[in-house]
Amino acid sequence: MSSTGEGAPLPPPSGSPAAAIAADDDLTAAVDAINLDAPHVGGSATPTTGSDVDDSDDEGLAAASAGGPPVEPIDPTVTAADARAAKAAGNTAYAAGDHTAAVAAYTTALSAAPGVVPPAERAVFWANRAAARLALHAAATAGVPRPPRPGLFAGSTAAAPDGGGGRNVAAATAAVEAWEAHAVAAESDCTAALREEAGYAKALARRAAARRLLQRWGGVAADLRALAALRRDGGAPGWGEPGGVGRQSPAELDAEAARLDVRAAADAERQQGEAMAALKDMGNAFLKPFGIDLNAFKAEKDPSTGSYNIKFGG
Repeated sequence: MSSTGEGAPLPPPSGSPAAAIAADDDLTAAVDAINLDAPHVGGSATPTTGSDVDDSDDEGLAAASAGGPPVEPIDPTVTAADARAAKAAGNTAYAAGDHTAAVAAYTTALSAAPGVVPPAERAVFWANRAAARLALHAAATAGVPRPPRPGLFAGSTAAAPDGGGGRNVAAATAAVEAWEAHAVAAESDCTAALREEAGYAKALARRAAARRLLQRWGGVAADLRALAALRRDGGAPGWGEPGGVGRQSPAELDAEAARLDVRAAADAERQQGEAMAALKDMGNAFLKPFGIDLNAFKAEKDPSTGSYNIKFGG
């Protein structure tokens, strides 16, 4: 691995685009915080917009997993040299803070048909575009609190965030989707990178950051555990800011994953409660004319199985 960056911004690029980014070529600073939703050493509430970028062709990664990445528009005229030049231009744009141009350049690099460049290089293209998208998310949401997400059963008065029976669900959903758009795209890019090269540590770290922004706690935990396993096996040498994912020990990564497992379980419990409330609302709408009130039925969770038993009264 050629990256030696510690998360500090690069100096302004000079010389030819291909030579503009030297050793600090890894795009890690934008996504290096292990914990983006709670205070901790090296973390922040949102990703910072660092400017390390990947430029190594020898990431020393494991063989690619089965299955291909999402299909990009393929341009048969784009050669390997064109793809690499576009990637270098993306690195230059990223270092200059022009993350929109960086996304466009990495997309051009990916427009070369698979096989034109080796999978390890294409994985870097995907992962670099993910980091640029995470930087775009950070810029777009700076100072903008995350909109409240409607419940899974937002038609229920118990689940609607405004208590209005879902009157504002469409607007609330659109606001969340707009806030999450860059993170959704970044997660997809990281998954594509991992399909090209399984065990790509920085793609795992960036996907964990994207999933954290999307509040997909179980997915974050899975990525952190995968990164911990790589590190235990001698892979994924440290990179990025002290206290960030790239510097965490396997034990620290596992501890964070365990904390997020608890949060994922709490979310699942809340969603089950929303489902029960929605079922009651729907049932009452049909059964009330017959004098049946489902509020008299209580759902009790069996702690040994996690299933629910329905009881009348009490």
